Amino acid sequence: MIQKTARALLLTSVLVGALATVMPQSALAISATPDRTGWSVSGKVYAYAHYGNVVYAGGSFKRVNGPIGTKLAVKNIAAFDATTGAPISSFLPTVTNTAGAAKVSSLAVSLDGATLYIGGQFNTVDGQTVSNFAAIDTGTGDLVPGFNVSINQAVDVLLAGPNLLYMGGAFTKVNGEARGHLAAIAYNGTLSETWTPSTAAGNCPAPYYNASTCSNGGNGDVRSLALSPDGNFVYVGGEFYYVTTSAGTTPRNCLARVSAVDGSLDAWTTPNWTDIVDDAQSHKPGPNMAWQIIPTATRVYVGFGRVPNYLQVFRTDNGNSANTVFKVGTPGNVESLALWTDPNTGKKTLFVGGHFGTAVLDYYVSQCGTYAHGLVSFNIPTVGDTLTYNCAWMPTLKPYGGQSAPGSHVDPPNYVGGWTMFQSNNALWIGGYFTSVAGTAQSGIAKFTLSGTPPPPAPVLGTFSPTKGPAGTVVTIPGFGFTGTTDVQFGGVSATTFTVNNDGQITATVPSGAITGPITVVAPGGTVNSGTKKFHVTG
Repeated sequence: MIQKTARALLLTSVLVGALATVMPQSALAISATPDRTGWSVSGKVYAYAHYGNVVYAGGSFKRVNGPIGTKLAVKNIAAFDATTGAPISSFLPTVTNTAGAAKVSSLAVSLDGATLYIGGQFNTVDGQTVSNFAAIDTGTGDLVPGFNVSINQAVDVLLAGPNLLYMGGAFTKVNGEARGHLAAIAYNGTLSETWTPSTAAGNCPAPYYNASTCSNGGNGDVRSLALSPDGNFVYVGGEFYYVTTSAGTTPRNCLARVSAVDGSLDAWTTPNWTDIVDDAQSHKPGPNMAWQIIPTATRVYVGFGRVPNYLQVFRTDNGNSANTVFKVGTPGNVESLALWTDPNTGKKTLFVGGHFGTAVLDYYVSQCGTYAHGLVSFNIPTVGDTLTYNCAWMPTLKPYGGQSAPGSHVDPPNYVGGWTMFQSNNALWIGGYFTSVAGTAQSGIAKFTLSGTPPPPAPVLGTFSPTKGPAGTVVTIPGFGFTGTTDVQFGGVSATTFTVNNDGQITATVPSGAITGPITVVAPGGTVNSGTKKFHVTG
C-alpha cells in the first residue's frame, strides 16, 4: 500500500427498452455535480483501479493540475486519495514510450494491494525497458524486481482474479508464446499454460453473414473482462466472432464466458446470433465491440459500440441461454458502466458513460426532455427488466460536437467522452477526455459523492505575504479548501487571531512566541503546511 510520505507539491502558479419504450422514473437523490476536489489531469484517462483509500488512474497525461496553479509532474499514471481526490505525491512512476505516444489503458491491483499491474502501449517504466505491461510496487512506486512479462502489442484490459491475473487486448504473443488477445499469468509472473483461450474476427460465420448486420472484418481484440459473482467464470468482451480453446473453435458474437480455471468455453451464449448486431460491410467491417461488462448473479450488463451502439442486458439465470431482456440504442459508443446500490433505500442505479452525444450526433432523451452528453444513468427495477432513465443524473461532459443540441458547433466532437468509471463505497469516479462536467471545470477525472454531503477537499496553501515580520504582523495566506479552518500556526505556534475570508484566503496575525518556520493550516479536509517556505519571525 502507498506510504503517504509527506512530500509537498510544488506550487507553481434507440433501439428498444425491455424490448419496449424507455420511460423515465422518479429520480433518486444522487448528486449530479462532481465533488469540488480541485484536481484534474492534463489529458485523457483510460483506466482506473482502486484499493483501500487509493485510486489509481492511467491514460495519456503529463501533469496533475490543482488549485491556485499547483502542478504535479507525472507520466501517464497517478494515484489519488479516494476521499479528498487529491494526488498522492509519493507515488510517481514514469511510463513512457520511445517508439511513439505512451498510453496506460488498463490497471489492476493485486488482492493484497501490494502490486499495481499496468497495461497499454509503452516500453519503459522509470527508464527501465518493459513491453506493454509492468508490475509496480504500490508502496514505493518502483518496478517489482524480477517481474518480467513481455507482450507484443497493446494490453487493453486487466482483471485480478483469486489465482490469476487475466489480460486482454490487441496482442498475439506473451513472452514469445502465441496468445490470441487473451492470456493469464500467476501472481509471480509465470505465464499460465492452462488458461489459453483466444479470440478472432475475420469472416462472419457463414450462416449469419449479412452486409448490414454481420460483415467480414475486424481483428479479434478484447476490451472487457469481468469475473462472475461466484468467481467460476470470466466474461470476455471485444470485437470477435470466434473463441478458440483446446476443444476447438466456436462462434461467439463479441461476448463469451469461459472457465476462470482452465479457460474452457462455457455453453452460455445468445440464443440468436443477431441478438448482438454487428457493423456493416460499408462502415467498419467486422464485429461490434463489447467495451464494458458488469455481471450480477442473474444479469449481465454490456456496453457496445462501433455501429450500432447500445446498452444491452442479458440473462444468466436461464441455463445456457443469454436472452436479451433490455436494449437501448445510443448515438455513440457505450464505453463504461458502473452499478450502485443505495445503502439507504436498496435501489439500484446503472451509470453509463461513452461518447454518445459528445461526437457528431445528438443524444436527445425525449423522456427527460433534454440532451445527454457523455453520461446518463438508469434506474434498475426491483421487478422486471425495464430500465428507466434517471433524468436527474445526466451530467454534461464538454467538449461536445452535436447538431442541434444547445452549444453544438462550438467545440470539436469528442470521440472519447466518459471512457472509464468505477463505483466504490459512496463514490463514483469518471475518467476520459473532457474539460468540464456539469458546468464545473474538471479535466479528465471527476469524482461524485452519490449520497449525502461530499467530503471536504484537501487544503492547499499558496505563497503567503509578507514572508517576515514581528509578532502582530498580519499575514495573508492564499490557498484552497480553507472553509471551516480551525487552526493556523506559525512555526508550530497557534495564531490567536485569524479570519477565513473565503475558501481561498485566510488572514492571520503572527502570535507572541512564534518562531521561524512553516505556516500550517488545519482545515476540515486535512492539514497542510508551507514546507520549505518559512515565515521568518523578526524583532
